[in-house]
Amino acid sequence: MSPSQFRAEFDATVVFSNGGYLQTEGFRVDVPGPDTSEQEVAEFFVKSLNLLMVDRVDLDRLRLFSEPHKGTHGGPSDPTDRIVPVGSARTWVDLSHVIVAGMTTYPGLPGPEIVPHLTTCP
Repeated sequence: MSPSQFRAEFDATVVFSNGGYLQTEGFRVDVPGPDTSEQEVAEFFVKSLNLLMVDRVDLDRLRLFSEPHKGTHGGPSDPTDRIVPVGSARTWVDLSHVIVAGMTTYPGLPGPEIVPHLTTCP
């Protein structure tokens, strides 16, 4: 039998450092367990919505309960947020290369022209 999964339900006010705020009621996110802190829930909330420039998150009516995970982005069941061990099927391949004047970068397009843009010489 698999261990229980948990979710958090809460109301939140997010204040942004560049001005404005966002309010929500009854929002739910997946959490790792019943002892997840308010700070951790706030972090899962911000990550699940990909919020930027967050100054602070105020949570109200926080409730942790047993419920199957729904796949909250950035949450404990998000398969895209897992650390991939070295040597696994996923590896980074560096495809960068030097581009020189006149070379074919894409068939049918003219080659790049590389000339000085700003110089101190007359």
